[in-house]
Amino acid sequence: MEIKIRQSDMINSMYRRVVQIFIFVGIAFVFLAVPSVVQAATSFTFDIPQGQGGLNNEFYRGRCVRANVVLDTDGHNTGGADLVIDYDNTLVEIVQSNCSTAATSIYTGSQYNNYTNNIVSATQIKLGSYNNPGNSYNGTGTFAYFYFTVLSDSGNYDWDYDFTPGVTTDCNLAEYGTGNDILEQADDYTVSLLADADTPTVSDRDPDDGAVDVAANDNIEFRLNDGDAGVDISTLEVSVSGANWGTVNYTEVSAGVSYNCHTTNANRVDYCDVVINPANNFYYTEVMTVDITISDLGVPTVHTLSNHTYTFTVEDDNDAPSVYNRNPNNGQSGVSTVTNVNFNVRDLAVPGGYPGTGVDISTLSVTISAPAWGTFVYDSADLEMTVTVLGNNDYGNVYDYNISINPTTDFPENTLVSVSITVDDYGLPTINTLNTSYSFTTADTVAPECSLYTPERNSVSMAISDDITFHCTDDGTGVDIDSLSIIVDGVTYTRAGVHPFSYSGDSSDYFITINPDDDIDLYYALEVIINVSDLASNSMDQVSYGLAVGTTEPADCPICETCPTCEECEECEECPEIDAEIITLPAEEIQRIGELICTSAKIILPSASGLESVSLSEINGQIVGDITVRIKIEGDEIIFEGEAEPNMMVAIMIKSDPLILMTTSDDEGKWQIRAANILPEGVHDVYAVSTKGGKEIVDEKWMGEFEIVRKQLIPWWFWIIVVILIIINIWQYRKWDKLRKQQ
Repeated sequence: MEIKIRQSDMINSMYRRVVQIFIFVGIAFVFLAVPSVVQAATSFTFDIPQGQGGLNNEFYRGRCVRANVVLDTDGHNTGGADLVIDYDNTLVEIVQSNCSTAATSIYTGSQYNNYTNNIVSATQIKLGSYNNPGNSYNGTGTFAYFYFTVLSDSGNYDWDYDFTPGVTTDCNLAEYGTGNDILEQADDYTVSLLADADTPTVSDRDPDDGAVDVAANDNIEFRLNDGDAGVDISTLEVSVSGANWGTVNYTEVSAGVSYNCHTTNANRVDYCDVVINPANNFYYTEVMTVDITISDLGVPTVHTLSNHTYTFTVEDDNDAPSVYNRNPNNGQSGVSTVTNVNFNVRDLAVPGGYPGTGVDISTLSVTISAPAWGTFVYDSADLEMTVTVLGNNDYGNVYDYNISINPTTDFPENTLVSVSITVDDYGLPTINTLNTSYSFTTADTVAPECSLYTPERNSVSMAISDDITFHCTDDGTGVDIDSLSIIVDGVTYTRAGVHPFSYSGDSSDYFITINPDDDIDLYYALEVIINVSDLASNSMDQVSYGLAVGTTEPADCPICETCPTCEECEECEECPEIDAEIITLPAEEIQRIGELICTSAKIILPSASGLESVSLSEINGQIVGDITVRIKIEGDEIIFEGEAEPNMMVAIMIKSDPLILMTTSDDEGKWQIRAANILPEGVHDVYAVSTKGGKEIVDEKWMGEFEIVRKQLIPWWFWIIVVILIIINIWQYRKWDKLRKQQ
């Protein structure tokens, strides 16, 4: 039992030791893992970041440098600070920011409200500062800064703060509230004052030396470098030359020269990127030479890179001329048949879009062709071709022309016109040839035509059994047969209507035949009206003419000039002279109203605003002239008057009730009918009428309308009623007044 207790104690003791070891190792690890903390300090330091050589602290003789004085209060509230810096005026000169004027003071920051004793002497820089009561500064920032020019290349030089801890007459920092000097350190800064021993260099050339296929409109670009004192861009001289292109000399102020210089301080330029954009493009295939001269800003010795020369070769002209601004354009339709063929031809680099060697206009050949029109070839010497210069290139050659061709003969309608163009340039080293074609389609703007009428238009010798035939033709899109409409004696004939016509041929020439539905009697007059369009919707002007059926027996029946037809063949019947008269009969009782009347008439009608013209169509029968009708109302008379052919019978009919008015024009073609104004109020239609054989009305054509408005007179009995009403009203008033007084 005792042995077991001892073993247990030994185990517990070993466990405690292991735990102690782990705790010790852990504590040691924590101490090793936590980085050591460096205690900061209140301080003045220098910041001179714009080094000019390989290191930030290297500066070259003659260069101007900015130096910053940095104050760190290390978390303390401060009320002011004093700065004292010693310097050697044989090695550096304190200057203003323009780097040329000697300084008598330096530039201050803004940590404190007031800066005093700002003095630059021959060997020392001094600056004092303090805050107004209640204000303090705590932080890190630029307390002051100044510029110095390097006067020597003596090597290392120390910028020294005049500082002794605890002394208040040199650099110090006053604690806010106590005024104690709490500045702990003021670090000196070593700079290296060097001489510039290097010449500027050229890099990043574009085009580079030996480059080929350089675009003719390319710029010349390069970088000027000087890692020491810097590039003096004012000394730049560049010569660009080519055997045929010539020689152009450039400086920094020349037109076409631009540059961007990188500066590390007030007046040092470590590199400049230069771009030269020549006024003229380079000549194709030519070897161009670039010669560059540039100096640095070295003091006292200036180093110059003289005649840095390299070459490049310009591209070949291997692009043929091209055509643009075609009018009509390729694929255009609906072009006028009288159009000119216009286009521009130019010689440009592709890609790039700058002029080539130029278009050799003497080689231009334009072929224009169209079916049923022919093929014609034009060149710059032809009278039909006009050549206009649009632009010259740097060679003095024309690279852009406008061409206009006015063919002697108009193009056909609805026809594909083809244009082929060939032309050379002055290509280097080989000639380039354009060979291109395009086409356009002319418009159909001319309506169809109808001709070859049988019987002839206005014939008075049509046979009873004759068909009516004619041709309709169109040189463009063709006749639209479905648009053809023929009205014969009031019956409408169409291709697929109730009354069809027959036809043969094609859309360029249709032969039309109409067999009137009913036979026509002798001495019968009828009207034929034709309307048709082509497939481009161009409508022919309506054709309207009269036909009259005469007699063919005996064969020697004379043709009457006085009357359209003869009732008897033995001799011509004279047209009767009919005095002006008014016939008022029911329509079914109208007897003969005179011989056949055929007219294209118009009527001028009265209206509220004056006389109004109304255009009218032709009526059935033989056309014997135009009749002009004027109607006016004077009192109780209606006056019909106008002009017609001399000794021509005029017949018009007025409805509501049929009223036939007839007369014959005099030798001068004037006629007039005066009639009592027996027409009722309202709108009346006026018709021209024609007869069959002079015996009955066969057709009537509406000519227009006019309106009669009669004055409304007040009848006598109305006034009697008015007087009676007035008397009754007076009697009633007196009766009422008497009763009122009695009350």
